Amino acid sequence: METDSFFWQLLKQLPETLFALLGLPTAEAAHYRFDSVEIKKSYRLDGLFVPTGSDLPVYFVEVQFRRARRFYANLFAKVFS
Repeated sequence: METDSFFWQLLKQLPETLFALLGLPTAEAAHYRFDSVEIKKSYRLDGLFVPTGSDLPVYFVEVQFRRARRFYANLFAKVFS
C-alpha cells in the first residue's frame, strides 16, 4: 500500500482497530490475516482481512478521505474483479 501507508501500518500492527470500528469483538482479529493486495496489476486494495477459518467473512478495506462520486463503483469493481 503506497498511498495509504499510515492506515496500512495501523491495521497491520493493530488489526483489532477494524473490528472495533465495526462494533465487533476485537478478539476476532486473531482469526484473520491482514495484507494489501494487488489484483492483476490493475487494482490495489488498501487492505484485506482474510480469515484463517473457512466459516468467517472476508473484510475488504478501502480508506477514503475525499468525496468521490464513483467510490462505490470503484470499490465493487475491485472486489468483484
